[in-house]
Amino acid sequence: MNGNALTQERNAGYDFLRFIGISAIIGAHVDLPPLFFQFRNFDVPLMVFLAGISFSQFSSAHYTSYFKYALSRFHRIILPTWIFLALHNFVYYMLYDKAPDLNIIISQITLIGGTKVGIWIIRTLAIVALIAPLLNYLNKISKKDIVFYIVIFLIYFSYEILIRVCFLHREKINIILIFSLMAPAMAYGSIFLYGLRARFFGKISLIVHMVIALSIYIIYTWLIYGYAGKFVQTQLFKNPPQIYYFSYAMLMTIVLYYIVRFRNPKIMNFRLFRFIGRSTLWIYLWHWMFILIFQYIKLYSSIITRYFLVYALAVATVYIQTMIVEWAVKKIPMKKGRQKFIRTVFTG
Repeated sequence: MNGNALTQERNAGYDFLRFIGISAIIGAHVDLPPLFFQFRNFDVPLMVFLAGISFSQFSSAHYTSYFKYALSRFHRIILPTWIFLALHNFVYYMLYDKAPDLNIIISQITLIGGTKVGIWIIRTLAIVALIAPLLNYLNKISKKDIVFYIVIFLIYFSYEILIRVCFLHREKINIILIFSLMAPAMAYGSIFLYGLRARFFGKISLIVHMVIALSIYIIYTWLIYGYAGKFVQTQLFKNPPQIYYFSYAMLMTIVLYYIVRFRNPKIMNFRLFRFIGRSTLWIYLWHWMFILIFQYIKLYSSIITRYFLVYALAVATVYIQTMIVEWAVKKIPMKKGRQKFIRTVFTG
């Protein structure tokens, strides 16, 4: 398949993969069974991988300066998160009569923490997005695949050394701050870098990559089983992310990408899946609001019912939000630049 072909089917495939990713992420937050926790442990790497593919196709040539590019990422990722966190804090205050203090607000603004909303994912996407032009440069100068593979290996290998040094000296350094910055930049940055070139890999290359990821996963599963005496989920190696976690995540990511790219399943053209795939950020944010509300009213429904309620309400809210935004930009007189800004912030 021609890597330069920007077909509607290919775009639908990316939306479908994002739908799978956000579905898995939401499932992790409503306490689905342990087996599902292991199965879905590819969700965030999949989203970062897709961000790399999207950047290589649509974003890399659209910006004349880094400032304009960074500002667009701020509008698309960080500003919506800040708006939602302000709303989430207000609702939390109305429910529990407890307002966040200044330290919590600062942690939220810097995307370090201070909330039950899983903003580490937002922080990861934001940091990777900010260094995307650098990663794209590395991709362009690594013209031969072997050089490209070496670059990815060196970045990730340096990261693995870094986290082990941090563990050894954790009493002397702020490992939380280092992990908050370096994990997205180096570990998830490696996945983004792989995504930048993924559409140019053929069937054989992707199958080889699958085999490598599977081999690493099997080896580490065997080694960890021998040490712990039982099977250990990759979830326990997610924060900070390590090779055991990434081997499984990349195996699943490449398998799913291979299926969508070369098998072209018809289900990926379903309009609902495409809408969800194009609205993942706001769906991700809104699902935290409904988790907060359900926890307050102590909704003790079955896990499956809770999952679909949270998911459906988040999707419905984003759909209504999108309709309101589209109505506003069409009915209220404003410049095209303002229309684009409002659409970017509130619809993605």
